[in-house]
Amino acid sequence: MMYAVARGLSTMTHLVHRYFVPDSLRNYNHLVIAGSQAASIDPFNWALALQQARSMGVEITEIWLTHGHGDHIAGVPEQFDGPVRGHPDIGSRCQLTHQLEGDSRFEFNGYPVQVIATPGHTFDHVCFFLPAIPALVAGDTLFNAGVGNTRSGDTDTLYASIERLKALPAATRLYNGHDYMPTNVQFTESIVGPTEVTRRWQEACASTDEHSRPVTTLGDEQALNLFLQPESGQLKAALDLPADSSPQMVFRSLRQRRDQW
Repeated sequence: MMYAVARGLSTMTHLVHRYFVPDSLRNYNHLVIAGSQAASIDPFNWALALQQARSMGVEITEIWLTHGHGDHIAGVPEQFDGPVRGHPDIGSRCQLTHQLEGDSRFEFNGYPVQVIATPGHTFDHVCFFLPAIPALVAGDTLFNAGVGNTRSGDTDTLYASIERLKALPAATRLYNGHDYMPTNVQFTESIVGPTEVTRRWQEACASTDEHSRPVTTLGDEQALNLFLQPESGQLKAALDLPADSSPQMVFRSLRQRRDQW
């Protein structure tokens, strides 16, 4: 279990609590906590979400959904006395009270939440940026050393979304939807070979498990994640692309390699 914490509003705690979901698709779920309240993000198992909330001494008062894939909405209860926020297209699969379409903002128990539209993995995907921490709950858009697949979306659209996320502060802590770090670091090394950066994260993966995996920052990802480096001449050469290839072409080629790996 990993979390980032900020304090403000008369020392009220504001943090992201991450926990691994057993018997899932290696899913991570999250609670965004503000004081005594929590928002459950993409609950896979509602009973587990409630158990985690009790362990943190908070009550789940809202549900936020990054996208509509089954493993991200499976635990949304049929009856919930509070806001359920998500893209309008999810409304056919579970009941929403607040539709999130395009960029927007709202407050959660006094703390700001920025909704960032990030289509690509799916066309209904959004991320939640918490500037007071800062933290990004990225769902399946941005992973450790990787990005989401585009079988339900579009690779060029995902490229545009990733470029938007790169503008967030380097200190932003990244919380994504699955424990893919070990596999993604291995993929990175299959493209550019072992480097000082990849060796450091290989060691971090070897010394942890899905419950204790390190939480990276966007600054960490900028150094590690090849999908955030599409301008790199070294990466173009590793992908056998011409030196004048556009960043979008590099991203597309890298995503294709990951699909085939």
